Amino acid sequence: MLTGITAADALLTLSVFYGVAWLMTNTYIFSPVVGAVLTRVWTGVRTRDVAFVSTENITIKDPSVYPEIDVLVPGYEEHEVIHQAIQSIRETAYPDGKINLTVLLEPDDQRTIERVRSLQEEYTLDLVIVPAAYPGSPNKPRALNYGYEQTTAEIVGIIDAENVVSSDLFEKVAKAITVEGNDYVQGMVDMANEDDGWKNLVFRAEYGCWYRLIVPAFKRMGFPIPLSGTTCFFTRDLLADIATRRDDRKGSPHSDSDRSWLAENGLTGVTPWDPKNVTEDFEMGLYLWLTDYEFGLLDAVTKEESPQTVTNWMKQRTRWQKGKLFTFLDFLKNPAGSARQRFHVLWQSFLPHVGPLNIIGLTLLVGIGTALQFSPGITAVEWLLQLSLTFLVAGLLSFSVGYWLASTKPSGGKALRSVLVGVTVPVYWLLQWAADVRAFKQTAVGDLDWEKTVHKDSGRFRALQGGAEGPSTSLRASLGSTLRRHVLLVPILGAGLLLRLPQLGRSLWLDEAYSIVVRGSQPLYGVIAMVEPHPPLYYMLLHGWMGLFGQSELVTRSLSVLIGLCSIAAMYALSSYVYDRRAGLVAALVMATSTLQIQYSQTVRMYILIVLLTALSCYLYLRLLDSKSLENQFGYGIVTLALLYTHIYGSFILLAQCLHLGIFLVQHRRRAIVPVARVFKVAVAAGLLFLPWVLLMLVPNFILADSGGPTAWVTLPDLHTLRDISYAYANVPVNYPIIDYTGQQQLASRVILGGFALGLGYLVVRSIRKRVALWRETAEDGLLLTDGQGKQSPDGGLAGLEPPGGVSLATCVIVSTTLVPYLLSYLLFPLLVVRYAVAGFVGFTLILSRIVSALSSKKVQIGVALVVVLLAAPGIGTYYGSDTAEDWQTVGDKLSGANLTEDDLVVYSPNSKLPLSYYLPASERSRASNVTYANGSKVPRALSKGNFTTVWVVAYDNNPTEGQLVSHQAYEFENVTQAGENLALMRYARTDPPANETSKPRQRGTTSLSDSLRARPGLTRGW
Repeated sequence: MLTGITAADALLTLSVFYGVAWLMTNTYIFSPVVGAVLTRVWTGVRTRDVAFVSTENITIKDPSVYPEIDVLVPGYEEHEVIHQAIQSIRETAYPDGKINLTVLLEPDDQRTIERVRSLQEEYTLDLVIVPAAYPGSPNKPRALNYGYEQTTAEIVGIIDAENVVSSDLFEKVAKAITVEGNDYVQGMVDMANEDDGWKNLVFRAEYGCWYRLIVPAFKRMGFPIPLSGTTCFFTRDLLADIATRRDDRKGSPHSDSDRSWLAENGLTGVTPWDPKNVTEDFEMGLYLWLTDYEFGLLDAVTKEESPQTVTNWMKQRTRWQKGKLFTFLDFLKNPAGSARQRFHVLWQSFLPHVGPLNIIGLTLLVGIGTALQFSPGITAVEWLLQLSLTFLVAGLLSFSVGYWLASTKPSGGKALRSVLVGVTVPVYWLLQWAADVRAFKQTAVGDLDWEKTVHKDSGRFRALQGGAEGPSTSLRASLGSTLRRHVLLVPILGAGLLLRLPQLGRSLWLDEAYSIVVRGSQPLYGVIAMVEPHPPLYYMLLHGWMGLFGQSELVTRSLSVLIGLCSIAAMYALSSYVYDRRAGLVAALVMATSTLQIQYSQTVRMYILIVLLTALSCYLYLRLLDSKSLENQFGYGIVTLALLYTHIYGSFILLAQCLHLGIFLVQHRRRAIVPVARVFKVAVAAGLLFLPWVLLMLVPNFILADSGGPTAWVTLPDLHTLRDISYAYANVPVNYPIIDYTGQQQLASRVILGGFALGLGYLVVRSIRKRVALWRETAEDGLLLTDGQGKQSPDGGLAGLEPPGGVSLATCVIVSTTLVPYLLSYLLFPLLVVRYAVAGFVGFTLILSRIVSALSSKKVQIGVALVVVLLAAPGIGTYYGSDTAEDWQTVGDKLSGANLTEDDLVVYSPNSKLPLSYYLPASERSRASNVTYANGSKVPRALSKGNFTTVWVVAYDNNPTEGQLVSHQAYEFENVTQAGENLALMRYARTDPPANETSKPRQRGTTSLSDSLRARPGLTRGW
């Protein structure tokens, strides 16, 4: 039994195992794609032009020259959809007499047999019933083998019963085989029912990625290509030859009794398709790659609808995975081809099982590693994990690109859905992993039977045949149209940008330095797993941003500036949706000129991201309440989850939305059950996905910790805290750095808050009157606050209900981010801080925009909006003119210019070493001795042990007195460099120079320390 193996050792081993496996998997998949791209750059020839058979310039004028094609349509229990394949085949632009349509059915499938016989009255086709005694288990390859012997045309093709083929398919097949000399060809398949649900959307993205990205690259670079089970065509001679080759390689699948029955019925028993393999198409493609037969790709798209239910999808995917596993074992037992060819065939057979396995492995690894605070600690392993994450991003992007290439929706919707696909693909991979587990289990017990996939008639045949989504618009046209509709937002964004640009290069303050030096500079795995009360999303963004652009003050703050501009647009979208575009412009103007928003748009912290995600979450929450769609469901879920993983106050926004749901439910009762349940399910899902971080990180390390938890530094709030929050909303920069507000600033803020209170009262009174009138007319009670414009969504949405108003939602947001944490601070532990309540500004702005837009005339509205902007000016001026943040850059420059040596001692006050590690290079810090002031005893001991010429003291925050910092008779205070109200650099010189004193010049000063240092009492700190 092995002993001495720690959890870290096990995690390190798993990191290497999953990292290597993931590396091998993705290298095989993406190397042909990269190779094809590089080849295109080198040659100037597009991969599409090389990979696909060009048939556009080939003309067959004489219909008699067209070859005959036997089209086999196998089916079982396809009575609801088989008319789609038959009808679309017969409506193609190909001489009708040259297509021999043969439908292959099983004798016990009476409903499908009856349906096909009824279709024979309208369409020319042959119905072939596969005899029950025909050798083999009933499945698709067995039916195809039987159908092969019932037909005689020189080209044989397969179309599935649920397919809708393109009108030019057979013409392209004929040209590719008879003119271009290909022996077998494959068209593309598109799952065209993405609107049926998320799973169907990602299924379409998966097929788009495979047929439009991976397969063309595989074809160009000479990799084997597994065929699909439909829209593939072969010469008859090829099928006969491949059957002979398979028999020679692994023996005939027929027993003596089977051969006797075949002979009695005039059959040869030829098996072009492996009758035991439930993915006969996959095996056929790999096997044909081992031969000299020429393969061609066709730019012809066959459409079908992916399974509607998860159970049906799981059965289909299990069958696919089982067949691929069977193919792997078959080629392993009966090898064929050269060593290189065998590697390709075996690896492609095993590859579908490695991907899902690694996804779940890496997920568990990150989760367990986070819980145990694990870090590999080995550079090579960290690089391996970084590369794995890079490939993970590449996989996400490939699905997004695949959807973009497949979809013909308008560019705006296509872009949104591409993002949705990329974000949610990992969940789809986990479903694939579950199907893979089922496949391994069935293969292990010898269950090789066909698991039926049920297809339903959606009534969309013509839509599929003609393009259900209609004509596509270009991205450029879509962006142009959007810009014209919202052109007035552009100058507001420009003004917001200009107000956020000054002083971006100023010195960092403590928390910003922590974001950059500590959390953001960790390897990505460390960013996620580091023990800290704030969730990791913002730091992950900062980590990537710094990796691309660097770590300067200007660069790191630019990320917040960009997020701040996006928050202006998000607030515009929210207010416009709830009210109208004029209210949206007012909301955007308020956001653009708010001192609070400008301040945090210049701060390397997560607070401006909270504002952006709060506005987007509320916007998508209302959209989902109004209308069920993929964009609304997953947009709301993803944004809300991102909000939760940005700051713990995101949970208060979720609480606000749940409170608002309760208002809506009470207001509309039974009629509101469906939309409320729809939103509540998504909200619960987001909460459950946030729960692992709470359980693994927050609870054990902070809530149950003895050190006081995540808010140990936070003081108990009082009414002054609520006052400061309201002043912050009204443009007073009361947050850190602390600035006094007097005079014009205080007057302007009181005018804003007074007008806000009066306007809110007016809205409440008007809403109550409206509700009373409605109640009197309809005899329905419910005097709850509702003020939005009624919306009726295409899918029924709220069924004519007036959506909950923005004022009620905004009130819930403000209450949940201020009063709720205020009460919890007294019930549990202190957790209300002014800057944490920044999300409540979204509610404040939403109400303010409604107040302005509800005024009587347009001129009055414009006038009041301008007054609001003018009232913001004193706050902006105060913020930029009275910045009291500590100037660590000055201290760092001073120490750097002092040319520190071993004769210098640097005394750091608590928390001062972190920001100076950003401004003072490590090489310069290491030349001097240093000690951190703790209780007054460390400094004298260091002075007694050392023989220092100069002592530098970084005095920060509520600093100890001069005597406490340096109490040694050999040193005296020389001068002080003030770097903000609460930061100073003091210099002490030795009065009796030691024998080895250097010739460093001494600068004596007369400045009194007590006069120079003015520590601000009551400052709060914390990350």
